[in-house]
Amino acid sequence: MSARDLNQIDRQIAGVRQQIREQKALIRRLEEEHETADVTQAGVALSVLENKLSRLLDRRLITGQFRRSRATSSVSRRSCR
Repeated sequence: MSARDLNQIDRQIAGVRQQIREQKALIRRLEEEHETADVTQAGVALSVLENKLSRLLDRRLITGQFRRSRATSSVSRRSCR
């Protein structure tokens, strides 16, 4: 996994976080307007976005750990020479 791959995941995380902020603002507005059915639909969309963020964060964590372990093992191989 390259630094470019990690940067791409980080950009995706930032994008989903922005979408979540926007969705929460939409829900607040719909609640103020008493649009119950729309609030329900917006809440479902928010849940989907939060799930996507969770998966991206897990992927980022796993990818970062994989990259660190590869870097550590390459250092170990060099020191054994």
